[in-house]
Amino acid sequence: MIKKVSIFFVVSGVCFFMLRSSMPLGIRNNNPLNIRYNKANDWEGQSGENKGFCVFSSSKYGIRAGAKLIKNYMDSGLTSVSGIIKKWAPGSENPTNSYIDFVSKYLNVNALDNNLNKKNIPSLVKAMIKFENGAQVYSHASIIEGCELAGIKT
Repeated sequence: MIKKVSIFFVVSGVCFFMLRSSMPLGIRNNNPLNIRYNKANDWEGQSGENKGFCVFSSSKYGIRAGAKLIKNYMDSGLTSVSGIIKKWAPGSENPTNSYIDFVSKYLNVNALDNNLNKKNIPSLVKAMIKFENGAQVYSHASIIEGCELAGIKT
């Protein structure tokens, strides 16, 4: 069940107020990286499914799941923005090239360079959340908490 709550957040010194129902689906689902629901996966903190995407009881679990997937991609040899995003957001359903450009600019790296490591995951998660939702509304501490829950030392 998705709660109807009001959310306040500050961007560049400006306070915003939004009803939860008007927020992007990833934010409402506590799944800011928009991980697809798969009944075979039993993510920690997963509480259901909404429109084909996982719903988490808290955003820290949604961030954890995303960080864990990215860590798995890196463990399997994907260490470039291009490689990670092509696997994360295939062109059949996403503007993958725009996604790659956005994330590489956010991280200030060449999209094709194989130089990302696990220390880059929090920044990568922030960039991906911003692209996925049009906004990155989570504190640095929240991103770090989700990454640490995924076993990523920050």
